[in-house]
Amino acid sequence: VTWTAEEVVRVGRERCGGQGYLSANRFGSMIGFCHAGLTAEGDNAVLMQKVAKELLVLRASKVNLLPLPPQSQPHSPGDKTKSIKHVDEQRRLLFARENALGALLAKETALASSSSSSGGDDVFESWMMKLSDEVQLYALAFAERLALERLVECEHAKQRASDNGKNARILGLLRELFFLDVVRRGASWFVKNGLLNGAELAVADARRGELCDILGLQLPHLVEAFGIPPELVAAPIAADWVSYNAGDNKGEHVELSWNAATAARL
Repeated sequence: VTWTAEEVVRVGRERCGGQGYLSANRFGSMIGFCHAGLTAEGDNAVLMQKVAKELLVLRASKVNLLPLPPQSQPHSPGDKTKSIKHVDEQRRLLFARENALGALLAKETALASSSSSSGGDDVFESWMMKLSDEVQLYALAFAERLALERLVECEHAKQRASDNGKNARILGLLRELFFLDVVRRGASWFVKNGLLNGAELAVADARRGELCDILGLQLPHLVEAFGIPPELVAAPIAADWVSYNAGDNKGEHVELSWNAATAARL
């Protein structure tokens, strides 16, 4: 969450141009808050090591924290390029990645333990110095699969709602965009391990662009869905920034009349 929050604030500041520099728009304080979250109670990367360790323990006991995806159906040539748009195929791909990374880390950890003369010390050294990338990737793969499964649950819940499935369709688009973003960031791993090929990645990348265009039109509704109280929207960039820019605000200064109450009325 904190990694995502930091990225959102950083990219948001960049997209707002000069307005992103103004302290009145609070990007600076939010960036500081996000960095504090990244290191509170231990850096995120350290916490990922704990996640990976717990996952290996559960794996050895054959305990699944998340539901298993449906069994894959045989693909005729060219079919898989289309099927990665389907939620079941998305679930299978992220499960396959997590499972493969877990198997690799378990194997390498067992080798380090068997060749160890001092027990846990050598395993710890191996995780820190030799298997750090594998540890981080395994924990991240679980986190991303967890996010996808929770999106699927929300999507199914909204399908039973009384809005004719409109919210479910939006959630489905968000779930698909999230999956395609995961694929894009991990493209080399998926190709190297034979889970996707170049043609499938090309289709995925094109679809990602389509979804950005579609969901861009829904952004006001998506932001509103967070239910942020108007009194918390005190930054000019989040309210009537056109009126704010109409006068001379002396750079960083905000007029006395511009406060939370004013923003709430806009």
